[in-house]
Amino acid sequence: MRRAAAATALAALLAVGAPVAAGDPEIAAVVIEPGPVGTRALVGASGELFRPDGVGVYRRQGLGGVAIDVELAVFAGGRLFAAGRRAPVFEFDGQVWRQHRLGENGRSRTSSGGGLPAIAIRRQIFVFDGGRWVRAAAARVWPHVIWVASPRRYFVADDGGGLLRVDGKRATAVRTGLAEGDRIVHFAGTPGRSLLAVSEAGVVLDVGSGGTARPIALPPGLESLAVSATCSQRDGTAVLVGVVEDAAASVRDAVVVAVKARSAAEIHRAPLTAGDRPAACASDAGGGLMWVSRAGQAWIRPAGGEWTARRAALTPPPAARPGPAPGKRPARSR
Repeated sequence: MRRAAAATALAALLAVGAPVAAGDPEIAAVVIEPGPVGTRALVGASGELFRPDGVGVYRRQGLGGVAIDVELAVFAGGRLFAAGRRAPVFEFDGQVWRQHRLGENGRSRTSSGGGLPAIAIRRQIFVFDGGRWVRAAAARVWPHVIWVASPRRYFVADDGGGLLRVDGKRATAVRTGLAEGDRIVHFAGTPGRSLLAVSEAGVVLDVGSGGTARPIALPPGLESLAVSATCSQRDGTAVLVGVVEDAAASVRDAVVVAVKARSAAEIHRAPLTAGDRPAACASDAGGGLMWVSRAGQAWIRPAGGEWTARRAALTPPPAARPGPAPGKRPARSR
């Protein structure tokens, strides 16, 4: 009931603006909210809003206007926020995006892969909790990517390849075994369960609870998987979405890999156009899963169902063709 109410509230907020057609889709995020994945809106890199029309297409509802490269979008308490690579955070008021300042400026990094929605502005970490942004902690290193389990428990990967686990006032360096020059660029995990980290070179690590992260082998043929989006499911399954490319065979596929209990399996594959890549991944409490590409190709698998394709469109729905007035028949042609 609460999920349905949240979906209705978000639909009402996005329904204010009229559909707009201009340019090409550049999807950056799936809105984090309690509803099923099939009802969630998409957000473009500059704040363009797309909502599902019920027949397999995400229709654009606005031109954007966010002065950041969006990475994270979250809806709760009737409020929609977007955050990206630089502060400030933006809030959508039903018509336009407005700055929502958190008291910090400069470069920012958003949380990644199934943790609590969060943003680190410089070294200050803010967590989205109860429909508002709460200052949680000051990171001990400059974050390159963060993953937040709670306001007091989080992980920070820095620009130099280091990984730090913070639990309250206790900070522990986690040994990753990454090669010199490599660094963590994605996390995927569920608070209270397992956590994976993915490096720039494609190394997948089980972070666990100890001081050393252990590598996880991907299925044969996926060693070159270039992960570009992550999320996690309620049961602790980590989901990695990336690109596998074989130039000799002219193959460029998006591949979805599920990892649970250190066992990885391919669960979906779809062809991509040249230059496209997965941009975002999301799950819901019922077990539904979705991913969307930068160019607006979306695939959704409801709980217990099959994968179905959708697409993001810049054009409004086709206008209904006018019919005869009530009680009148159309004129006959001779």
